[in-house]
Amino acid sequence: MTSTYYPGVHRFAVFVFAWTLLLLFAGALVTSKDAALSVADWPTSFGTYFPSLKLLTAALSLSTPIA
Repeated sequence: MTSTYYPGVHRFAVFVFAWTLLLLFAGALVTSKDAALSVADWPTSFGTYFPSLKLLTAALSLSTPIA
């Protein structure tokens, strides 16, 4: 049996692996910063899929503890 190398499949596998590592890192960062419920109504953010920057800025300022 001979094996065949497919460079496109290899590139796709590396791409998926890299994004999986990035996703795990981002999840660990969110968990370690206790920011898991900063937007409680997922998958929409404050009732819309693309909230305005003004809404996000206000929500972040309310959820960030003042040191």
